[in-house]
Amino acid sequence: MKHPLKKCIAFSRMPGSVTWLVLLGVALLAVPALAEREHIRNRAYVVGSDSGTVAVIDTDNNRVIATVKVGNCPYQVAVTPDGAHAYVTNQCSNSVSVIDTRINTVVATIAIGSGGLLNGATPFGIAITPDGDRAYVTNIKSDSVSVIDTHSNSVVATVKVGLSPWAIAITPDGAYAYVTSFSSPYVTAISTASNTVAATIEIGADPDGIAIAPDGARAYVTSFESNSVSVISTASNTVVATIAGTTVSGKGVFTDGIAITPDGAYTYVANAYNFVDVIDNASNTVVATVVGIGNNPQGLAINPEGTRAYLTNYASPFVSVIDTGNNKVIATVGVPIDSQGVAISPRIRPSKADELNGSNCDGEYTGTYHGDLTVSEGQVCIFTNGGITGSLTQTGGTLVLENNSFVRGDLKASGGSLTLSDSTVGTPHRSRER
Repeated sequence: MKHPLKKCIAFSRMPGSVTWLVLLGVALLAVPALAEREHIRNRAYVVGSDSGTVAVIDTDNNRVIATVKVGNCPYQVAVTPDGAHAYVTNQCSNSVSVIDTRINTVVATIAIGSGGLLNGATPFGIAITPDGDRAYVTNIKSDSVSVIDTHSNSVVATVKVGLSPWAIAITPDGAYAYVTSFSSPYVTAISTASNTVAATIEIGADPDGIAIAPDGARAYVTSFESNSVSVISTASNTVVATIAGTTVSGKGVFTDGIAITPDGAYTYVANAYNFVDVIDNASNTVVATVVGIGNNPQGLAINPEGTRAYLTNYASPFVSVIDTGNNKVIATVGVPIDSQGVAISPRIRPSKADELNGSNCDGEYTGTYHGDLTVSEGQVCIFTNGGITGSLTQTGGTLVLENNSFVRGDLKASGGSLTLSDSTVGTPHRSRER
């Protein structure tokens, strides 16, 4: 028979939360429950350059649920494919901050070169390989790209590129990183296997933002002064089309805000004159213009479903949320007025419980596991709408049972942290009373 936890374990209710934190006489880490931890699938990360922060937006209800302090003058952010970490470039600190997205805390800071804003490397753009093993960072003052090993969070290579490397994007197969150079008319293709320059593509003045199509066949590059988008064939590394942007009263300047819908059909490009162009990638023409946004739009990211585009406005204190179905602004989210880069976490499906190996639990699972499990130091075990028919032993790490999850046998906890949300266990035990 299942019983809820009883008096032998003390409870603490967190304001505004549906989570019970279970105090086990050991160090307790406040791990958010389902409603708060869903950021692995439903979060946007917005960089505030002047404030030195990253605002975390719940994209289900378009509200800021956390603000994370990072380095000085942060500019761009990228999220790992597993959604577990966000990497943020800090221009004035010459560093990259690593945020653990489960707890919205900086857990590592990676030095990029040395010196200050005027004589340092000045890390700027960032992209992460599809396997999550490497982060590539553009350095606008040292004309280079730093390669970070995301396992050790250390720089393992440096690649010289064109003048003032700005934005960077990586092909879906992870084979190449494409880098724009703002002070030269080139895009550089880096082979990620050897971390050497594989090609240099001339596109015209002031290449700025870049995005690569989901099939990897095309790279789309904004040109700041010419208000155009160059389309590069990644097979031949040549420009195959140039798309003129919209002008308002004869004026238009594309920024580095560019994103492609997950189906590859449309490219959204931010214009400094306060609108967004929508390009039909099949015809390479502008088919819509989004107005009613903020001032000086900068960063752009599209959610995994392709239904919403999130746009930062550097000179307005909000993010504009665009419905890609009708290309209208449907919401605004208050953030610092200095917002720049934005990234959205990928969709992560929990593994099925029957895929567990029978001993250690490390990951997010749904369904029923038949047997006993152990959670050890360094592991994060999350059950969502699932459970365990046997006993569960926790000697360390983090354990979360949420959304009608259960443990039918004993729950034995002697270390780590435990969060229960709308879940039941058989017989709870702890190692000692305090």
